[in-house]
Amino acid sequence: MSRQRRPKYASLPRALEAKPFSVAEALKLGVGYSRLRADDLIVPALGARMVGRPDNLITAAQVYAAVIRRPHAFSHLTALAIWGLPLPAGRRDPATGLHITVAMDDSRVRRPGVVAHRGLESRRVLTHLGLKVTAPLDTWLDCAPLLTRDDLVAVGDALTNEPFDYSPDSFIRLADEATGRRGVRRAREAAQLVRVGSRSPKESKMRCVFHDHGLPEPELNVNIYTDAGAFISCNDFVWRDRRVVCEYDGDWHRTDRDRWQVDRERRARLEDLGWTYVECASNATRPGRAQDELLARLKRLLLW
Repeated sequence: MSRQRRPKYASLPRALEAKPFSVAEALKLGVGYSRLRADDLIVPALGARMVGRPDNLITAAQVYAAVIRRPHAFSHLTALAIWGLPLPAGRRDPATGLHITVAMDDSRVRRPGVVAHRGLESRRVLTHLGLKVTAPLDTWLDCAPLLTRDDLVAVGDALTNEPFDYSPDSFIRLADEATGRRGVRRAREAAQLVRVGSRSPKESKMRCVFHDHGLPEPELNVNIYTDAGAFISCNDFVWRDRRVVCEYDGDWHRTDRDRWQVDRERRARLEDLGWTYVECASNATRPGRAQDELLARLKRLLLW
């Protein structure tokens, strides 16, 4: 008879299996020190344990939330991640550091992997995903010194959509009242460019390119109909008076055959009705040949 192998480690209480936890919390649930020292658990922060390493900023924030006892809020880039707002690719790794804000009269958080800030009392703090986090508008302004203008516009555009539904004027008022804050000039410039209607950060950045090169401002993601009122399509950028549309195509427009077919049919319907259909991709959001060619074509269509 084969002998059943015993598990190497005793199982953890179910309440501790799916999230980071503090040593104090584990001890209260009857987990012994020897189990907490076992090599299937990592120590992501002093006084904390978890199964596996945090692979995103939200999990990393949950680790620190398990051991921080003073009043605090996750802020800046970490707050963007918690709210599900656009975050540049290079800023999504937990190794870049967690941004935590405490009160002005409190000492800064001094832990490895933490970017510390003060000024909690001047920010609205909410709870989201079980974490204390600065409110979305405060977060947008806090990120002004850390993001490019175009990235800041992309965050602002996202905040005009559900479930946030802030108006573009909210950003202008906030930036105008932020005299003396770091990044206020960038915030004021970005606030003037926030619009309702963008559905992705790339669309926001493409619109910034149009603005910087003197193109007329387009309508964003609006429906186009025939003269008889039949729906034709919804397009990313629309210049109705010139009957021009520009569509930003991400990779899935190319790799998904059904999406590709829908795009072709939509383009044919528009062109049959006298619209000019212009395509662009991610390489047009940065200086280079693709951007130059796109801008030259749009200027011929819109300005001449």
